[in-house]
Amino acid sequence: MVLKSFSDGDVSTLKMLLADKIFQGFQKAIDQRNVEQNKLITNLISIEKSEIISAMTLENNASIVIKFVSKQINYICDKDEKIIEGKKDEISEITDIWTFKKDLTSPNPNWIINS
Repeated sequence: MVLKSFSDGDVSTLKMLLADKIFQGFQKAIDQRNVEQNKLITNLISIEKSEIISAMTLENNASIVIKFVSKQINYICDKDEKIIEGKKDEISEITDIWTFKKDLTSPNPNWIINS
């Protein structure tokens, strides 16, 4: 959801999934793309591996750090649909480490990406 929302510029979905500090960085990148009239295309081909690196609870907060290895196609087009970065047919292996946090007392079932 995060990859698709970022690619689509869907800030309302991102706001629900990301901690404020992380959201601000995503918002800034989306705003810059909009100013430049560029479009990010992201195709998630597969998640090759997901691995829990650590998990902990502290008082009423849970935290899980997960390493994801995925295959993706990423490229940026300008306003005329000309590719200005990346390639349509180039599959890249991407490694991300994300920290998910949740207030265990909250009725909201969502885990928020914190870093």
